[in-house]
Amino acid sequence: LSPSAWVAVPSGDPLVLSCTMTGCTANKQFTWSRTDDSSPGGATIKTDAQSNLTLSPVGPVWNRVYICRLWCGAAEQQRKVTVNSYTFLRDPVLSSTLLLAGSPASVTCELPGVFPLCGFTLRLMKNGEPVEEKAWKDEDCEEEEKTLTLAHQFVPSREDHGAEVACVAEMSLGDPREKSESVRILRNSTQKLSVHCAPRNTTITIAPSETVRKGVSVSISCTSSGVPDPRITLRRNGLGVMELLPKELPLTIHEVGEDRKS
Repeated sequence: LSPSAWVAVPSGDPLVLSCTMTGCTANKQFTWSRTDDSSPGGATIKTDAQSNLTLSPVGPVWNRVYICRLWCGAAEQQRKVTVNSYTFLRDPVLSSTLLLAGSPASVTCELPGVFPLCGFTLRLMKNGEPVEEKAWKDEDCEEEEKTLTLAHQFVPSREDHGAEVACVAEMSLGDPREKSESVRILRNSTQKLSVHCAPRNTTITIAPSETVRKGVSVSISCTSSGVPDPRITLRRNGLGVMELLPKELPLTIHEVGEDRKS
């Protein structure tokens, strides 16, 4: 019987089960069935020494144990094969709430449209270190596609800005009678954290000094650090707002007069 006693195949692909008889000179017969006594479905093509059962396209409804019964004259034999289809077509999707330094936030990984759930593991990593992990076990198996979700709750800091977050999705399917997996697939997505940080270390400087002679030019600079870059506004005696871009600083006042005292 080909393939072997256990086979995993992507949903949507065709699968051909072949049952072959050798060394028989008597009348040969083949039948296909499933252990749940339901019709095997598919299309059967028979030659003198071989019977092929084609399942196309493979999907959850084909996940069964198939039996090929062979007769050589009155002598009967049978072989079984377990068919497991799976769906794992897309990379995981990363998203996050607004990341504000010092406030609770979350990063979420979603893996859409997968089947079967059992055998899947999601891991969230930050700068290569695991922060969350979830594995779906046998009790989670369902015969329909679902979206898997894993979230990490945390309080971001300024140091988290620019950190790389990755979601790793792993599928491992195997013959339960064997210790090693027969199919193992990894997919991942990454993104950089953008943490919003309130302005701090704000300073204002006046050159050449705060006290100057009449007619001298004065330069005023204001600096502040934050993410994203802070907007800078200058007020004179609490009145008159002037909003400036960093590239527009310093602000130069030419030929200072009495009217510029403030």
